[in-house]
Parts: sequence; structure tokens; C-alpha cells
Amino acid sequence: DFKRGLAINTTNLTFSNNTISKAYTSDIEILSSNIVLESSQFRANDGGGTATVNNIYCVYCSNVTIRDSNISGSSTQNVYISANQELTLLNTNHTTHNVQAGGRLYKQWYFNALVKDSAGNALSGVLVSFYNNTGALSLSPMTNSSGNIIQQNVTEYYVNGSNDKIYQTNYTINATKIGYSSEARSFNITTNMNATFATLSNPVPWTTMNAPGNGSNLSRDTSSDK
Repeated sequence: DFKRGLAINTTNLTFSNNTISKAYTSDIEILSSNIVLESSQFRANDGGGTATVNNIYCVYCSNVTIRDSNISGSSTQNVYISANQELTLLNTNHTTHNVQAGGRLYKQWYFNALVKDSAGNALSGVLVSFYNNTGALSLSPMTNSSGNIIQQNVTEYYVNGSNDKIYQTNYTINATKIGYSSEARSFNITTNMNATFATLSNPVPWTTMNAPGNGSNLSRDTSSDK
């Protein structure tokens, strides 16, 4: 007999600024897709009440994100994910989880970056590349006219169906722009972060050759060089 504080079985929903607690089975049960739960409190037993088993019970979750929220106080686990379902926690605390076979739980944080040249000027058109701890490219935003990238959601780790945490951090982040020196830094992303890259310098010698064509030989007469 399931007794939930709230059950969601409709698609394309954003659920904001709510507090749910003291349900018996789960604070919230999710049975749908394209759901965003944001700026909310899932408190279970915090403050007294019945013994809530789960804060979040993910029966069917496709493209579901909980962001900028608090998950706490359950008697068994904060998050339960059924087999072959996925859930993302973005800037949201939790301590316990139970992921069934084929399921995934992603833990993510916000990352902002500003890129400047060595003179302190904001640089646009800089490619900011995020490589995880296996060397795989995960994100590659470009800076805008203010030198900022669009805020990125970066995965600290994911939990698989065996309930193993597969860490993606530390990340190597490279800032590159043609004609400038590059800058590479390492980040252990376990919370929201803001970073500034400020050593890119110009000019760096750069030549684009449009002719001769492929397979041609290029030579230079140096007889007049002194």
C-alpha cells in the first residue's frame, strides 16, 4: 500500500518552491518524463511525523532532474531508482540511494568560467573543453562577448545498478583560441564552482595556408637573406 505525499504521472512539468514531508512511503513518486523539480524541500521525517521510507521514489523516470533542492530525513534511503530508470540531482544534497539494475543516478554541479587574456581583457570565441578523469571530452562550450561560458552542469559521479559510484572528476579544462596561447587547469568538482582563466596571450604565431594545394612542395629562396 503506497502512501505518497505527491505522485507525478504527467509529462513536461516543472515543480517549484514546495516542501513535502511526513508521507508514509515516499515524499514524492515519479512516474513520467521531462520533469524538473526545483528549489524544493523533501524532508521526510525531519520535524517529526511518520516513518517515511524514501524521499524520492523513481518508478519511471526519463529526463528527470531535481535541482537546487534539499533531500533529507528518510528512514531507508533518500532516493530509490527502479530498474532501467535515470535521475539527475543537480546542486542538490542527498546522502543515501538505492539504484536497481540498469538504473543510473547522476550527481551534478554548476560550473561557470570566465576567460581573459593576459592583459585582463575578456575573450570571446574561446573553446572551453572539459575532459573527465578518463580523458573523455564531456562538454565544450564557447565564451560569449563577455568572456563567459553558459553555465554548465558537470557530473561529479554517477551511481550504477550495482550502487557503485563511478567518479568523473577530476576534470582537466582547457581554454583555447586560435592565435592565443592556451591554458589548462585541473578541477576536483564536488560542489558548484566559478573559475577564471587569465593567462591567454596574443600574438602567438599562426599561419593559415590556402595554397599551394595538397601534395605540393613549398620552398623559399634564401639567397638574399643576410
